[in-house]
Amino acid sequence: MAQRLPDKIYFKIGEVSEIVGVEPYVLRYWETEFELLKPSKAPSRHRLYKKGCRASAGNQAAALL
Repeated sequence: MAQRLPDKIYFKIGEVSEIVGVEPYVLRYWETEFELLKPSKAPSRHRLYKKGCRASAGNQAAALL
């Protein structure tokens, strides 16, 4: 069953890691390895993923797991 996403533009790294099913450190590693996964950063330097970025992370997870 597909998981329903909240209706918002940006997601924090913890939210994305839960949705994708990997630990946050894996997402941070993927940022260094794959150009498709480039979250923006808030003034507080927290990573903010857009829905398209989250989909890219999901595709990476499916390909690697």
